[in-house]
Amino acid sequence: MLIAANNPVAYKILDLRTALCQLWEDATATNEDLIKRLKNWCHSAQQSGIPELSEFSLRLRRLV
Repeated sequence: MLIAANNPVAYKILDLRTALCQLWEDATATNEDLIKRLKNWCHSAQQSGIPELSEFSLRLRRLV
Protein backbone atom coordinates (compact mmCIF):
# COMPACT_ATOMS: atom_id res chain seq x y z
CA MET A 1 0.00 0.00 0.00
CA LEU A 2 2.95 2.31 0.60
CA ILE A 3 3.90 2.18 -3.07
CA ALA A 4 0.36 3.09 -4.09
CA ALA A 5 0.34 6.05 -1.73
CA ASN A 6 3.28 7.58 -3.60
CA ASN A 7 2.20 6.60 -7.11
CA PRO A 8 -1.14 7.79 -8.50
CA VAL A 9 -1.18 5.16 -11.25
CA ALA A 10 -0.54 2.32 -8.80
CA TYR A 11 -3.21 3.75 -6.50
CA LYS A 12 -5.77 3.85 -9.34
CA ILE A 13 -4.95 0.28 -10.36
CA LEU A 14 -5.30 -0.91 -6.76
CA ASP A 15 -8.57 1.00 -6.37
CA LEU A 16 -10.08 -0.48 -9.53
CA ARG A 17 -8.82 -3.96 -8.63
CA THR A 18 -10.51 -3.73 -5.25
CA ALA A 19 -13.76 -2.55 -6.83
CA LEU A 20 -13.71 -5.41 -9.35
CA CYS A 21 -13.07 -7.98 -6.61
CA GLN A 22 -16.00 -6.60 -4.61
CA LEU A 23 -18.20 -6.82 -7.66
CA TRP A 24 -17.36 -10.50 -8.21
CA GLU A 25 -17.80 -11.36 -4.52
CA ASP A 26 -21.30 -9.85 -4.18
CA ALA A 27 -23.43 -12.98 -3.93
CA THR A 28 -26.64 -11.02 -3.31
CA ALA A 29 -26.64 -9.00 -6.55
CA THR A 30 -28.92 -9.89 -9.43
CA ASN A 31 -27.47 -10.66 -12.85
CA GLU A 32 -28.79 -7.35 -14.14
CA ASP A 33 -27.15 -5.48 -11.28
CA LEU A 34 -23.84 -7.26 -11.82
CA ILE A 35 -23.88 -6.43 -15.53
CA LYS A 36 -24.65 -2.79 -14.79
CA ARG A 37 -21.87 -2.60 -12.19
CA LEU A 38 -19.42 -4.34 -14.52
CA LYS A 39 -20.21 -1.87 -17.30
CA ASN A 40 -19.67 1.00 -14.84
CA TRP A 41 -16.36 -0.53 -13.77
CA CYS A 42 -15.29 -0.88 -17.40
CA HIS A 43 -16.15 2.76 -18.02
CA SER A 44 -14.04 3.80 -15.01
CA ALA A 45 -11.16 1.65 -16.23
CA GLN A 46 -11.36 3.17 -19.70
CA GLN A 47 -11.43 6.68 -18.25
CA SER A 48 -8.44 5.96 -15.99
CA GLY A 49 -5.92 6.88 -18.66
CA ILE A 50 -4.04 3.62 -18.03
CA PRO A 51 -3.77 1.74 -21.35
CA GLU A 52 -3.60 -1.72 -19.76
CA LEU A 53 -6.78 -1.12 -17.76
CA SER A 54 -8.53 0.23 -20.83
CA GLU A 55 -7.56 -2.85 -22.86
CA PHE A 56 -8.64 -5.19 -20.06
CA SER A 57 -11.99 -3.42 -19.74
CA LEU A 58 -12.60 -3.81 -23.48
CA ARG A 59 -12.01 -7.56 -23.17
CA LEU A 60 -14.44 -7.73 -20.25
CA ARG A 61 -17.07 -5.75 -22.16
CA ARG A 62 -17.01 -8.37 -24.93
CA LEU A 63 -18.18 -10.94 -22.38
CA VAL A 64 -21.23 -8.91 -21.35
